[in-house]
Amino acid sequence: MGIAQAIKRTLMPVYSGLKHVFLKPYTVKWPYEKVPNLPEEGYRFDPKAGIGYPGSKGRHVLYMEKCTGCGSCDLTCQNIAEAITMTHGFDVLIVLDEGCYESFKRSMPGIVEAVEALVGSFSAEPGRIEYNSLSSFFWAPTDTRQVTKVEGGYEIRLNREPIFDARAVEVLHQKVYPAVEKLKAAGWELRKLDAATESASVELSRQDFTFNVLVRKIEMGYKQNRRSLFPSIDYGRCVMCGFCVDACPFQALEMTGEFEISSTSRRELVYTPTMLAKRPEDFNVTGVPPELNMIERMRMIFRRLVW
Repeated sequence: MGIAQAIKRTLMPVYSGLKHVFLKPYTVKWPYEKVPNLPEEGYRFDPKAGIGYPGSKGRHVLYMEKCTGCGSCDLTCQNIAEAITMTHGFDVLIVLDEGCYESFKRSMPGIVEAVEALVGSFSAEPGRIEYNSLSSFFWAPTDTRQVTKVEGGYEIRLNREPIFDARAVEVLHQKVYPAVEKLKAAGWELRKLDAATESASVELSRQDFTFNVLVRKIEMGYKQNRRSLFPSIDYGRCVMCGFCVDACPFQALEMTGEFEISSTSRRELVYTPTMLAKRPEDFNVTGVPPELNMIERMRMIFRRLVW
């Protein structure tokens, strides 16, 4: 091999790299730079005109003021991805009579440990996730200052945000029963269990203390949706086909250009109705990545200005 050929083989890779310094970059620093030329409008369907308007098929947006809870989107998705579940919002409450509440305020043994066990089941994220129910995807931090005076006693609300699931009994099994089993081992007796779709409760008793744990449906206050039934979407299963949008007779569901919904946790891919009601711009990430050094920051700003 001649000297000239050896020099050529040495310099050609250097030249191939250097020439790209002066060319327009083909990459984007996602998510801080957006992919250009993507349609901003999301896909939507007009049921009256029977027309589907072209657009991006990204994350859904739910107009809760239009949704009637008919379940057409859920039925359409059943034979495709089974990603949609019609859900109610629930509160989980500890119901204490006035005597039990006064004992709790005085930190009497027994009732304090029982309340702390129930509070602890909400304040700590569960280590094992059961995927057979929607309620296993959600947990809510607890603030025991959420105490309400009601007729005949007090209610302590354990969740800050609504817990969405198809049935109240599933919330009871997933969120309350682990603490109930601990209380039974500590001598508490499970006296009564009432379970239904929209409400569920258990009564616990030990010695002079008796109280109830109640799972109660939240009335969302929408006149067109008296059952307060709204869709939740599992984006770990959704194929973004848009058939749920086509099936909605009230234009309550639309799709957006927001496709940045990846996560390292499966539970974070389940969007509740209140999450779907938020607009995509609430989730956008902007700005310069904090890990970039000064030279990379200047290059990134220059790229934005020039291209």
